[in-house]
Amino acid sequence: MRLDIERAPISKEAEAVAAAIGTGAEELALNRGEDFELLFTVKSSDVGRVIDSLEKETGTQATVIGEVSAGSPEVRAFKDGKPFDVGKKGFDHFG
Repeated sequence: MRLDIERAPISKEAEAVAAAIGTGAEELALNRGEDFELLFTVKSSDVGRVIDSLEKETGTQATVIGEVSAGSPEVRAFKDGKPFDVGKKGFDHFG
């Protein structure tokens, strides 16, 4: 799976919080806080239709932030086309 960090929608409020606590907005969005976004996959040939229908029928905006392809099951993150280390800093519910 390829994840393009710069495509992820990050609110101005989250950017302000990140700046206030001295971290990057991407780090904050990927590894801290609560999860309030829904992540789903759609066949590439259906992306436009699904995004348009979702907004028209529910008022919900969707953003393409990456793609799933055959091969290794790992998530590879990129920012501005360069590899980006997401790290494993999230909360461990079983720790």
